[in-house]
Amino acid sequence: MRITRYGRPIELNKEPLATNQRLPMCTLYTSLGEPFYTSSIREWSVFSIMPTIAREVCDATLLAFHQFMSRFNRINLYTIVLAEPDSLLNWCGLIANHEVTMLADPLGEFGRQMGLLIKSSDTLARSLYIVDPGRVIRYRDIVQEQSDLPDFQAAITFLCEH
Repeated sequence: MRITRYGRPIELNKEPLATNQRLPMCTLYTSLGEPFYTSSIREWSVFSIMPTIAREVCDATLLAFHQFMSRFNRINLYTIVLAEPDSLLNWCGLIANHEVTMLADPLGEFGRQMGLLIKSSDTLARSLYIVDPGRVIRYRDIVQEQSDLPDFQAAITFLCEH
């Protein structure tokens, strides 16, 4: 898969997981440092994966993500970033009223297993995944130009059809 950041090609650690593959079992962490196990997922879930929490486009991504997901009930919402758990505390204040779980991948375990780890920058590829109650990936949008946003409208259409 070819992706770029500001027009420059970047390399992922491996081919990203595709639709109909299972979400890997790994441990992520909440902003309070509490473990979150992907094996515990038992409902439809949407994962917004972002490269970093220190960029304006990431804030825009998260706010857009919350706006479109406010249309749906009974879907778990997660935002994942390669960071230390406590770094999520200051960043998340603006969106605290929304039903989303911010998760840190401090060791890059999730990113490596998903094929989303960008080795050259030690960040994750901006992407959006929808996973069914059996942890099977049903929708995937890996943003080809990493300074752009995911196609939220396509994700909404997918959710409406399923």
